[in-house]
Amino acid sequence: MFQKLLKTLGLVLPLLSSAAFAETSGNQFYEVSSSAMTKTQFRSTVATARRLFSYLAENNGRRLEFFTDWDSDWAQAFARRWESDQILIHGGIARIPGGNVDSLALLICHELGHLYGGTPYSDSHNSLSAEGQADWWATKECWPVIAPALSSDVDIGGRGQRAALVATAFYAANRGLSAPKVSTPDPSEVGKTLLTHPEPQCRLDTYVAGLKGQERPRCWWAPE
Repeated sequence: MFQKLLKTLGLVLPLLSSAAFAETSGNQFYEVSSSAMTKTQFRSTVATARRLFSYLAENNGRRLEFFTDWDSDWAQAFARRWESDQILIHGGIARIPGGNVDSLALLICHELGHLYGGTPYSDSHNSLSAEGQADWWATKECWPVIAPALSSDVDIGGRGQRAALVATAFYAANRGLSAPKVSTPDPSEVGKTLLTHPEPQCRLDTYVAGLKGQERPRCWWAPE
């Protein structure tokens, strides 16, 4: 059904040149785990994101749309601009090891970050934010809005950090790397802003920086 929808929309995954993908480099069919998340929770989380952030598209005279396939075990999500602002989410992304509603919400925030996170852009023609920028926007701007709508747990920062650890462990596992740790930040500094996927540890550092309202880490961002 999902593939038929993609064909109807003219979206052929391997050929997308203007799409911003979630990190699945290495093994794109990373083994997902059984999940306590239900289909209802999955749909509710997506609906909450749509309700809270549709205004970002509407402010530009556009429409934000989500296309989902809960039954797909492909652990993938991506954002693109077509006739509308679009986010496509396969169900496997909700079933990554350790995943829950918060980690799904953070990954959705990352995709929203590609659409609305601003510069630096990886695709300036379609105004799609670079990977690191999408990560930073996800926790700095999106997470404080969506987290309270998903749970009454007021430990927004702690929840965000746990979700970031789940997400970046997934990114690392896809590349055969050890899971990043908050206690081992990436000490590297780039000479030029990286527009593609930073290393998983750098991505965790970026998520944490966003949660704390800090500047983007130098492991991917080079101030002009």
